[in-house]
Amino acid sequence: MKKSEIKVLLEIKKYEELTLKELSGFIKRSPSFCSKVVKELEKKGIVTSVKEGRLKKFRLVKNPYTALLLKIIEKRPAVLEGRKEKLLSALTEEKSLKDIQTETGISLKQIIEYLQELASTGIVERKNGRYRISEKEGEILEFFSVRKFEEKQAYFETVWKKGDELLARAKERLDEKRFCPTAFSLYPKYGLQIYPDFFYYYHPPKKLEIEEIFVHSLKFVKTKQEALLATLFYLKYRYFFDQAWLKILLRKFDAKKLFEEMLLFLRSKKAAEHFPSFKELKEKAKIYGIEVREKSAEKEKIFDLFCNLDNLLSKRMRVYLIGGGALVLKNVKTSTKDIDIILENKRDFELLKKALANLGFKKIAENVFESGIYSIDAYVKRVLNGFALTKTMKKRAEVIFDGKFLKVYTLSNEDLFLLKTYSGREGDIEDCEALAKLSLNWKNVLEECLLQEKKLKKLFSICLLDMLEELKQKGIHAPPFLLRKLTKHCTRKLVEFEIGKGPKTVKELVFSLQIPEPTIRKVLKELEREGRVKKRSKGRVFVYFLGKES
Repeated sequence: MKKSEIKVLLEIKKYEELTLKELSGFIKRSPSFCSKVVKELEKKGIVTSVKEGRLKKFRLVKNPYTALLLKIIEKRPAVLEGRKEKLLSALTEEKSLKDIQTETGISLKQIIEYLQELASTGIVERKNGRYRISEKEGEILEFFSVRKFEEKQAYFETVWKKGDELLARAKERLDEKRFCPTAFSLYPKYGLQIYPDFFYYYHPPKKLEIEEIFVHSLKFVKTKQEALLATLFYLKYRYFFDQAWLKILLRKFDAKKLFEEMLLFLRSKKAAEHFPSFKELKEKAKIYGIEVREKSAEKEKIFDLFCNLDNLLSKRMRVYLIGGGALVLKNVKTSTKDIDIILENKRDFELLKKALANLGFKKIAENVFESGIYSIDAYVKRVLNGFALTKTMKKRAEVIFDGKFLKVYTLSNEDLFLLKTYSGREGDIEDCEALAKLSLNWKNVLEECLLQEKKLKKLFSICLLDMLEELKQKGIHAPPFLLRKLTKHCTRKLVEFEIGKGPKTVKELVFSLQIPEPTIRKVLKELEREGRVKKRSKGRVFVYFLGKES
């Protein structure tokens, strides 16, 4: 709470009600300054205004929250001053320094200064390296308890908060100048006509990307029906997701566990803790025109398909098999739902499309064709707006079928592994686990990843690191040199990525990326030396921006 707000509250309490002119005289500040302060207090629900003739007077709102607030600031005006109010709000329960930093968005240095000050007066106590408000401070504990209750009951329920960002579920529509709709509130705009019981919001307002809407949905999931809706949204739009950005958001919003449960639910077709029956999913998906694939093709059937295509073609064509289809032909798995292929040009795509139509395939989406057990996803040069078919990939590929006109290659195990880290489909972890057990050339994996990242300006390395961490939990360890190099590279790229969205302070980077402050500072120094990042002062702190900013 600002000093000016405390001063104004104490003056209004003293005189019960004041006009702006009277208030200005008492605190010796201009009427326009006083107007700004009381407007902020009105927004917080602490002060209200009444008109008496032409005069507008300000009074305190009478409720338990305001009464407790005044008791506290009358005795110790400085206890809620500055960002101490936010700090104390987090300390109604025991917290470590890291927990406090994550929840409040206050710098570590400032937190330590505040804790030392508050501990010296007995307001905060430390036990086993964790901090909380002393149980002797009944009024302060009651104040924050009442405030949280008021917010939850009368305004909205906060389901996630970090720094200035929050996700909230509201019973009534909120001011969209301060909050923007997200999650289930936006589903009707994306073709899923639903009528939620709540309004779902994100603060501060901005234009949300499709990956953010999906991850926000996961954070709001409380019931199996909400989990079902999030799954339908995923199935409808997963091909449009930037998987690298999705991985970053899942970490940021701590939604990775539920996302993995969703993928397991889709793969196993069995009800899970947070999900309904697979039968219910299929019924709902049918209503919304969303495809849920269950049929799969085995090795012999895939070769039959190639033979039939070869008989219908009249011009030579090269096809590169990726994903599940390639793994089946390499005997890594027994069957697959999708046969994913990359073509070298649009001419080949048109020839393939015509041949598939002659075989009775129906066009499900722009690049998806289905017939019986077969489901073919055909890409030209690039997969899912992600990895591209490079010269090095072609060089490592092996011929698996060589007909009169059709020549089919499978990508190397290393390249298949890399593509699997990005595709974001159910079963990817198991496929990567199977490939990792085949003694991969990890150097090739890393080099191809960094080559593609540099060429296409996408954070593919994040997806690779995320998959390696998943495999580590399963007892499969990548070489230490790879993890060290990849971790350092990803940290640098994440810092640059965040700064690229707009100038950031160290504190903002720490809470956006969930990376320790010392690591952030070390990376920033390296990037400064290289001229990739610059800094300028903003008050008492520095903000960092990309070197190209003027």
